[in-house]
Amino acid sequence: MLKTLITGAGGTIGSEIARQVDGEKVLLDHCEYALYKIHREVGGAPVLGNMTNINVLVSIGKTDKVYHSAAYKHVNMVEMNPIEGIYNNVVSTYNLSLITKFVLISSDKASNPKSVMGMTKRFCELLSETSVRFGNVLGSSGSVLPMWEYQMKNGLPLTVTHKDAYRYFMSKEDAVKMVLRASKGISVLDMGDPVSIYEMAKEVSDNIEIIGLQKGEKLTEEISTKKLIPTENPKIFKINEPTYPLGEIYDAVEEIKYFYGLYNLTGMLNVLKRYV
Repeated sequence: MLKTLITGAGGTIGSEIARQVDGEKVLLDHCEYALYKIHREVGGAPVLGNMTNINVLVSIGKTDKVYHSAAYKHVNMVEMNPIEGIYNNVVSTYNLSLITKFVLISSDKASNPKSVMGMTKRFCELLSETSVRFGNVLGSSGSVLPMWEYQMKNGLPLTVTHKDAYRYFMSKEDAVKMVLRASKGISVLDMGDPVSIYEMAKEVSDNIEIIGLQKGEKLTEEISTKKLIPTENPKIFKINEPTYPLGEIYDAVEEIKYFYGLYNLTGMLNVLKRYV
């Protein structure tokens, strides 16, 4: 029986991977309640821990397949806490790369990144042989639909960053089906046309407040600035991004860890900017 490790197993994508994969499952998450919920639903071996401590990963032992969805993913939150965001996303991925090969759950925000979160995702792609990029997942924690639901229940206006803001969306079920088919390289999922956030809001309420783009946000995300290369699956494309020797990337991670020890954001960002 195949043994699959899912990091970030309590999150939207991680939990859906846990539902769709067969065999023995190891569910890793640093959030106790999220881990409790998915373990109650799908079983498997729950592991509570933070991947920035490599011993958490060592304790799990050998696995046959690894899906790495653990990350700080909220653009605004990482912009407000960039030092911890960089350290968590980069070092957890680095530690995993020292132990095993894995499929990285990346983001459309890794393409020509403007946000710190997007920069970390692009850097993490350099640590993985297999990465999958896609956009916003409908109904994921912290995304626009749950936020609007909260605002409507409390009689608040629906907040929209900009009338011309567009985003790509897909369901978690469809996203994970594509993730499970990913092959070596960077895969980009076909999510159709981007959707106007303002028009979405108008469909459910006339009470809308334009709050302006937040730090790190774009009007429209780009799946890739590179040419899309077709694959046998019409919904999956490949892209060619610059690569670097893995040893060089490992050295860059050590620099990031050094600057984290000093809590020096400028140093950490300068390392990222060399590669993204």
